[in-house]
Amino acid sequence: MNQYLNSYSGNKKGIVLSLDAAIAVVIVSIIVIIATTYITKSNNDYTSRMQLVKLGNDMVAVLDYGGALNTLNSDVISSKMNNILPIGYNMKIRIETNSSRIVETIGIIPEDRYVFAGRRLFVITNSTDTSYAKARFWIWNK
Repeated sequence: MNQYLNSYSGNKKGIVLSLDAAIAVVIVSIIVIIATTYITKSNNDYTSRMQLVKLGNDMVAVLDYGGALNTLNSDVISSKMNNILPIGYNMKIRIETNSSRIVETIGIIPEDRYVFAGRRLFVITNSTDTSYAKARFWIWNK
């Protein structure tokens, strides 16, 4: 009789331990799924943000290599920028030379959405001299 009671209570312990293990597996699985979801979303946000910064940097590089930045004329820079800027984006550029000259394109940086910024250093060459300048840019979705 004693043997029968020991085996009966042993089975109860096994069921409880199995139930504990199953609950632990479910909880760990839920935590892993939630963590994976957040990591995936954060990587997508980072990728889209970096794409906008790269787009802005490429835009300034094209304007630099095309000679638009050398003119230090905001109308010329704005015109060429609008010709090559993809639809759905806006951009503003501010150029500061080492002689403290400042040139800005027309545009208001919005406060109700994400705006990404960057800068590019470049050399302004003309027939008389060479100077250095810094172009800061801001780019955002329309």
